Amino acid sequence: MSKVQGVCKWFSNQKGYGFVTRDDTKEDIFVHQTSIVAPEGKYRTLAEGTLVEFETELEGDRQKAINVTAPGGGPIEPPVRKRRPRPVGAEGGRGEGGGGGGRGRGGGGRRGDKPKDDKAAGEDGAAAGAAATPMEDVVASS
Repeated sequence: MSKVQGVCKWFSNQKGYGFVTRDDTKEDIFVHQTSIVAPEGKYRTLAEGTLVEFETELEGDRQKAINVTAPGGGPIEPPVRKRRPRPVGAEGGRGEGGGGGGRGRGGGGRRGDKPKDDKAAGEDGAAAGAAATPMEDVVASS
C-alpha cells in the first residue's frame, strides 16, 4: 500500500477521531486516534492544519486513514496545548481558599453547642415544641 499526503481538517480529542483531507483527490478521510503514530508515551492527536502521510483502508463503504505519520514517515508530535487563563479571583486548585472540611452545614455539632437558628430550637438546644428533659430525670428513670 502506498502512502498519500494530506492535511488534518479537524480532530476531536474528546471523541478520539476526526478527518484528514487527501491532497490528491480532496476527499475527506476518517481517522481514529488509534491509527496515529505518535512518540512512545505521547498523546495521539492531530491539530487542524497538520501535514500528514497515511495509508487508506476500506472499512465498510468508506475509506479510513491508517498508519498516520508526519511527512517522511516519522511520528506525529502532539501539539502544544494552550492553557486557558484563569478568571481573576477564581478559587479552587492549589493554594489558599476553597474548602470543605470543618463541620459543614447542619447536624453533627458538639454537645452543648447552640444552634444558629433560634426559631428551629429552644434556648437549651432542644427542638422547638419538645419538652426539655434534665439529665437527672433521664438517669433516674433508667
